[in-house]
Amino acid sequence: MIIDRFVKILSRSMIAISIFTAVATTHAYSQTMHQSLAGNALWATYKSRFVSERGAVVDNVNNGISHSESQGYGMLLALAANDKEAFARIYRFAQSELSRRGDALFAWRYDPSKDNAVSDTNNASDGDLLIAWALLEAAAIGWNQSYEKSGMAILNDLKTQIKSFASLGLVLSPGEKGFENEDGTLVINPSYWIYPAFERLAVLTENRDWLRLSHTGEHIVAQFLAKPKQLIPDWASVTAKSTNVKFAEGKSSVFGYESIRVPLYLMMAGKTDKEQAFEILNRAAGNSSGKISRLNAESGKPEGVFNDHGYTAILQLAACLKDGTPIHSEYATRLDTNYYPATLQLLALATANRSNKKCL
Repeated sequence: MIIDRFVKILSRSMIAISIFTAVATTHAYSQTMHQSLAGNALWATYKSRFVSERGAVVDNVNNGISHSESQGYGMLLALAANDKEAFARIYRFAQSELSRRGDALFAWRYDPSKDNAVSDTNNASDGDLLIAWALLEAAAIGWNQSYEKSGMAILNDLKTQIKSFASLGLVLSPGEKGFENEDGTLVINPSYWIYPAFERLAVLTENRDWLRLSHTGEHIVAQFLAKPKQLIPDWASVTAKSTNVKFAEGKSSVFGYESIRVPLYLMMAGKTDKEQAFEILNRAAGNSSGKISRLNAESGKPEGVFNDHGYTAILQLAACLKDGTPIHSEYATRLDTNYYPATLQLLALATANRSNKKCL
């Protein structure tokens, strides 16, 4: 009996030590985005092309729409560029045009071509995460203390979309509606796991659940990479009854415009396994063009190429983090002409600047 009690006490102590170690390690690895683009001329170019006077971050390829994701990215990049005015302007647009739900979350899309610019008030959890992360970072550096309250309110209302599965751990729903089937299957988007945000939120909110969510994401990535030719699909599905992650029925099973963010987010984070990112890109760039391919994530068969050079900047970042190869000047000094690849390009450059000054 005494031995049993000792084992139980020791077990609880080891769990406590592991929790403390995880939090301490996160503090050691966690890096703020602030000033990681300070002085970079490409931010001024980005603002002139994609940020309106009202603060809408405009997706020029998709009929000029804005969405919670673009507003969150814009705020994060403004923080990285130390641009307080642009940050406030972009956030004001999100507040004035996308706060239509009756809670602290944001409607996912604003379409200026429609009489009702916000016809769908469903949220996109990645957009909410990006905005909350940016707000808490801005509050932490003293830009506006009210940002902290706003960021925490977003995270509090997002809690209902973070599911606890005994088999997998914490899982993020892509939005409030339309992703949970009657049989309990949850459709997920692996690119909504924003690993650098989870690391920072664990520090800024002192809530370890963000690390648990991050761990689930890495487990999902590992499952898809377990087979030699497989890649991360844009959409997948999980269930509370199994640890297995599957390709989502009726959704894109391509390593495409959504899932290309997965290796970037893994590289942006400090503590995550960057070998996963390198392996994803190795499989997706196994052609002679020097570009990332869009592939059937299950068979590995090519379905196209990411031609915009903003996407190739992700490959350039991987090469620098892996073996110190400097990012080519084409990707460091010339901004992509389209909103989405330009955004990923600036995130890659900010990561390069934070991780290894020799990259640039």
